[in-house]
Amino acid sequence: ARYGAHVIDLYALTEAGIVAVKTNQGHAILPHDLYVAILDEQDQPCPAGVVGEITLTGGRNPFLPLLRYRTGDYASLAWHEGRATLVNLEGRRPVGFPTANRTVHSMEVTRLLRTFPLVQYQLHQDEQGAFQFRFRGAAHPHELREALFELLDHPPSLTVAEFSSATPAQAKTVVYQSLHPAATSLPG
Repeated sequence: ARYGAHVIDLYALTEAGIVAVKTNQGHAILPHDLYVAILDEQDQPCPAGVVGEITLTGGRNPFLPLLRYRTGDYASLAWHEGRATLVNLEGRRPVGFPTANRTVHSMEVTRLLRTFPLVQYQLHQDEQGAFQFRFRGAAHPHELREALFELLDHPPSLTVAEFSSATPAQAKTVVYQSLHPAATSLPG
């Protein structure tokens, strides 16, 4: 109000950039080169008005071409004035990983991992505070462990391993999870 500036409510992801802007009808999808689908649990398109997982396809990010990237966010799809709109958008909550001296925000982990050629990854913290990181990509496990060890405040236990070959690449994984009693769900 002090500067007379409007506040714009955007839906954006690190992986895809800005996806939609809030209007009176929902979040209107902006990019012309990003295909947005709403999928059910069986990976099938939801009919208009039915809530499902927002899934993106597009090649905007040269380091991470999105081929049916399931975001973990939910909405239904509707058309308003010729524009696809996400209705009742419900984004996933960021995770706070408690460490010895601070809480590490899941976005900090995302920023760190952007520097590695990863196709898929998962960071899990158990009840005792031990971390397990699994990944698929061309990164070296030792380099990943070193970077995560520093970011996660030198945890007493950090395991880094590739996903097993038995885990299909298209399998949906929970990217960030902490079962530690001091874990927090951070504001978006």
